[in-house]
Amino acid sequence: MASGMKIPGVLLVWALSATLVQAQPWPDSIQVPASRTEVYSRQDIKKPSPYTPVREADIIFEKTVWRMVDMEEKANQPLYYPTTPMGRYRSLIRTIMDAVEADSLTVYAPQGFGNEFVTPLTRAQALEAMGAGSVTEKIYDIDETRDTVIFKTPQYEQVQRLLIKEVHMFNKTSSRMEVRITGLCPIRVIPREVYDQEMEAVTGETEKAMRQTFWVFLPDARDILASQPVMNRQNDAASLSYDDFLLQRRYSGLIYAISNMYNNRPISEFFKGEDALREARRLEEALFNWEQDLWEY
Repeated sequence: MASGMKIPGVLLVWALSATLVQAQPWPDSIQVPASRTEVYSRQDIKKPSPYTPVREADIIFEKTVWRMVDMEEKANQPLYYPTTPMGRYRSLIRTIMDAVEADSLTVYAPQGFGNEFVTPLTRAQALEAMGAGSVTEKIYDIDETRDTVIFKTPQYEQVQRLLIKEVHMFNKTSSRMEVRITGLCPIRVIPREVYDQEMEAVTGETEKAMRQTFWVFLPDARDILASQPVMNRQNDAASLSYDDFLLQRRYSGLIYAISNMYNNRPISEFFKGEDALREARRLEEALFNWEQDLWEY
């Protein structure tokens, strides 16, 4: 009898809950997605995480590092892909150039290590650095010769390297080495024909030339980078932005130059080939050991 008396109560609770569910209005916060490729409305606009305040009196060691990042490496591919806009995703260089074309971001001319943020570039100069512009070529016909203007679009696919300026500093208050990124320099990798001693192009042989385009002062670009999601190869719902990717130092790269008294010259000016690779790793290890040597085990 006891169990038989519980059945109407269970049915009553189920009926009341079903009525409440049916009576609930559609939430105002849920909207129909604007894009036909989405099934729910996304909110990708985020605020960058604030930096931890640093006092000059707390810094007892500091070194500036310029790190070369190969965006063709697997760990760095989220910075390079997609090469063409795909839904809400943009590559890093397209995100930067969209802000430059909208006059929302200022970029600077590359003038050597230590003078990255001195001379601002106009929008036209930034596009020209990316390979855009017009070229006049002569067309030879049987009867006449005429000039033809060829317009070139920005070569975003050629931006396969990224030079990152990092400041490594040891904070005695937090007792740890902190790294702050201050600048980004997209680098175009341009294939060109190899010339012999007579300056005649050798057919079929090419080499890659790297050309610095411009410098971006990262603190000025953080709001823009924080609003652009990074494509995640494992999960499309992951809400990682370019600002998060850089702030967490998820990229992989080698030291290209480190601050020195010889005009901050890069490693490639006094080491070549495998020697340059070994020197870059030695400098990386020296930075790591400087912090570790402060402690006793």
